[in-house]
Amino acid sequence: MPTEVFEVEGHIIDSLILAKVLDAILDSGAEYRIVDVQIGRASTDASRARIEVEADDDVLTTLATELQLHGA
Repeated sequence: MPTEVFEVEGHIIDSLILAKVLDAILDSGAEYRIVDVQIGRASTDASRARIEVEADDDVLTTLATELQLHGA
């Protein structure tokens, strides 16, 4: 099954962006694996996560559009 890696960066924890991205992936029926995550230590530090998503091509295409709304 095809895979694609999405990356989100910024205040992804306190703004719930990471949770929203993971919810969107699960709601689409896709599977995911968190490849890398770096959490900022201070409130001014950005965080970053790389998420590998496995799904059919049409689902990946739809997810790419949806996840762009969350900054991926």
